[in-house]
Amino acid sequence: MVYQGDIDRVLVVLHVRKTLSALHNQEFERETLRELLAEPYFVPAGTPIFQQLQFFQESRHRIAIVVNEYGELQGLVTPEDIIEELIGEFTTTIPRGASSLGGCNEEGECIVAEACRCAS
Repeated sequence: MVYQGDIDRVLVVLHVRKTLSALHNQEFERETLRELLAEPYFVPAGTPIFQQLQFFQESRHRIAIVVNEYGELQGLVTPEDIIEELIGEFTTTIPRGASSLGGCNEEGECIVAEACRCAS
């Protein structure tokens, strides 16, 4: 976040991932930095989570700045934060004991991930 004076005056958001990509792929200049700046999205504290998830999906925003009724910054929220609150922590690493990373079987069916098999 880029703010002026105090943290409650957010002007723009600079996404680290996009910035690192720009640094890696091209010469980084002032104009490049300006192009990476995004308008902040503010969400009122107390917004229903399913409404917020729908907004994230429709707008393709990946971060929202949570504000109270006076416009004071309360925090940040991402779709991942909401999902973890609903279903618990998740990870993108491969679980231990997974028997396969995926691929196609003999019948030509594509397998994304094979679940661990328990003895019955």
